[in-house]
Amino acid sequence: DRGEDGSEYKFWWMALSMTWIVVSSVIVLNLLIALMADSYSRIYETAELFARIERARFIIEYERTVPQITLEMYDDKIRLHYSPQIVTFDPVCDRDKVSVIEENVETLMRKLEKLEQNIESKLIKGLEKRLDNIDQT
Repeated sequence: DRGEDGSEYKFWWMALSMTWIVVSSVIVLNLLIALMADSYSRIYETAELFARIERARFIIEYERTVPQITLEMYDDKIRLHYSPQIVTFDPVCDRDKVSVIEENVETLMRKLEKLEQNIESKLIKGLEKRLDNIDQT
């Protein structure tokens, strides 16, 4: 079977060419989709960042318009009634129950101060031991 141009394998060349065109088109389309998805995710991240910045600006602007006495009153109310809450979940026993442990800011600060003192005392003891070792040598 010779084709019009004298090639014996005209059919196979046509099939191979069509396969190549289809495969390369799919690859190029896939690359285009990946590029668009990456661009969308980067734009979404920057938009989210700008939204947070605008929200912060709005809050700051709002706080500037509120009288100082009102702000102090709200700050005191928040400190007294809405102190940080630590939520613990027990996934083994109770998946639906949530135990809420309320701790005041002062309690957390005291714990932090004790931790800092422990760290400082251990560091000082360690440094004193090293200095004693250096002095002995």
